[in-house]
Amino acid sequence: MKTDNTTQVSNEKVYWIECIRVFSAFLVVMQHSLSGVWTTLPPETPEWKIINFIFLFTRCAVPVFFMCSGWGMLIKERSIESIFKKNILGILKIYVLWMLAYGVRDSISLVREGLGSFRTIRNAFLKDIIFGQYHTWFIMTLIGLYLITPLLYEIVKNEKFLNYFLLLSVLFSVILPLAGEINGLGRLYATFETINMRFVTGYVMYYVLGYRLLRITWPLKHTHTFTWKGHSFFTAYTVSRKKAGVITALLLGSSSLAAYILSNMLSAKSGEAIQTVYGEFTPLGLIINASLLMIFKVLITSEKRRKLIGILGSCGTGIYLMHPLLLPIASRFPGISRIAGGIIIYLIALAICLIIGKAGKLFQKQA
Repeated sequence: MKTDNTTQVSNEKVYWIECIRVFSAFLVVMQHSLSGVWTTLPPETPEWKIINFIFLFTRCAVPVFFMCSGWGMLIKERSIESIFKKNILGILKIYVLWMLAYGVRDSISLVREGLGSFRTIRNAFLKDIIFGQYHTWFIMTLIGLYLITPLLYEIVKNEKFLNYFLLLSVLFSVILPLAGEINGLGRLYATFETINMRFVTGYVMYYVLGYRLLRITWPLKHTHTFTWKGHSFFTAYTVSRKKAGVITALLLGSSSLAAYILSNMLSAKSGEAIQTVYGEFTPLGLIINASLLMIFKVLITSEKRRKLIGILGSCGTGIYLMHPLLLPIASRFPGISRIAGGIIIYLIALAICLIIGKAGKLFQKQA
């Protein structure tokens, strides 16, 4: 497989990756906005089936974001000091800022309940900053991936080690857990679990996979030689960008359709909303996430709205951290109208982030 070994990371952000980040932030907001009705509506209703189709794609938000981050961080060697100063410290600043906002919210609630002593309010702020909120696991995971980036770089710079690492990751993150769900193989899975291969499981797989996929360039030229009974056979083929787009679209369409049908069937049978067939660490989920990522890389060739995408992309982390503060708005939208509620929450969160960003720039100029 041909990959781009000469890619240079410039000061100007890659446009289609910024598009993916914007899309991911929107999907996260939609997922949390829709989860309430997705879990409460009867699975046999048309409303639930529509929401389930949207919910399927919202589950792509975090894996796709981690894949983009993996490409951006692993494309060149970075020192440990640089990662701490430029990456971890930067994201911690944004994290603490928004956790202070949650501390204000919790303090107001304590005052209303008559519990607003100095000690309880202080503890509320400390609790939010140290332990975060239910959705801030994402930030902790991202920081963890940043911490092991220098180690992962030593792997990905060697093509053989990179492919071997991904093979192990898929085996222990996707295949073996799937085997554990099959009758008769549960004990075998439990035995493999004792190996405890945590370094090649979870979101590390997506982090490295993003780097692998996003280095592919077109036309993609592939050659393969194999031997049979002493005779060597040589095959070669070329994949254009257009052909890659068709293949990727077929993969995304077929895997999404299969996951959607299976999810509807299992949910209708159990009477509960089931998303396990398109989770991040299922075969279908892996295919959907990887093909969705490649759709952006293959199809986005124009940069006409670079300024707009750049502005939206700069608000992504802020939108992710603050949008749960606005989720009570979604509760006012029953049933399928919750989709509109999610869009409204995203737009409000975006507006707040833009105002804060503008105010921050003005403050810096005056200082």
